[in-house]
Amino acid sequence: MSLWDTVARNCSTWTRCTAALRGVLVLWPRVTDLVSRRSWSWPWPPRRASPSPK
Repeated sequence: MSLWDTVARNCSTWTRCTAALRGVLVLWPRVTDLVSRRSWSWPWPPRRASPSPK
């Protein structure tokens, strides 16, 4: 029974890892695209950089 428990646990962790890898592969192009569009002077553009509605 312990053997099956370890196998089931490994399978569950494997599916989680594969799902996480799929999510990373899907989101990576978007992240790289956003980063490439932004300037490297600031890691995240401040809100004041955008034109204020006032």
